Amino acid sequence: MNGAIRWVTEHAVAAMLTMVLVVTLGVITLASIPQKTFPEFTLDTVSISVSFPGASPEEIEESVVQPIEDALSDVEGIDDLTASISEGRGGVSVTFLRGEDVQEKLNEIQTEIDGITIFPEDADDPIVVEASNTSRVLQIAVHGNTDERVLTEEAERLRDEIAVLISVSFVEVGNRRDYEVTVGSSCDPVPKADALICAMWRLSQMDLKTLILQRPSTESRPYR
Repeated sequence: MNGAIRWVTEHAVAAMLTMVLVVTLGVITLASIPQKTFPEFTLDTVSISVSFPGASPEEIEESVVQPIEDALSDVEGIDDLTASISEGRGGVSVTFLRGEDVQEKLNEIQTEIDGITIFPEDADDPIVVEASNTSRVLQIAVHGNTDERVLTEEAERLRDEIAVLISVSFVEVGNRRDYEVTVGSSCDPVPKADALICAMWRLSQMDLKTLILQRPSTESRPYR
């Protein structure tokens, strides 16, 4: 240590040049380091969620979470399983060992989940997604004295305008219902092309338990 100090005192110019070189390299390195508010990194986690409206947490655990955990028991490379249960909803979070291909494991888990056939009939289809580090920075509420369709269309228009901004990476519209299509027919009169639709509609309005198919009875007559 004393030798280094003695060398610096005896070679002041070389010491100054070394300091300038170190500072210059530090400035160059600092300028090349990426700086982001929300850095991109992988979480090595896959989430499986199932909605079961009206079900209690006990029913969710028995009919949703347990079959998912049993199906994932054959998947290799899993580090941890975490179940989350609430009223009407259940899910499992899967964390993988370091070095595993998350996309490959996602496809494998999707295959295993699709093979489960004992989910309740009233439960929604399972949703399998890779966990992301996306954070919500802004939420906009669209409201007004009009019908739901107008509000949905306005929200979608606003989404499209925000999505084109360079600084925005993801925009979605939430808290809306899916569109439904209703087909109706007066069936009086009905074109030939719509006869099948009309017949199906009439059958759907009938009580099939009381539907009786009959055929004309035949009478035997003596041969003359």
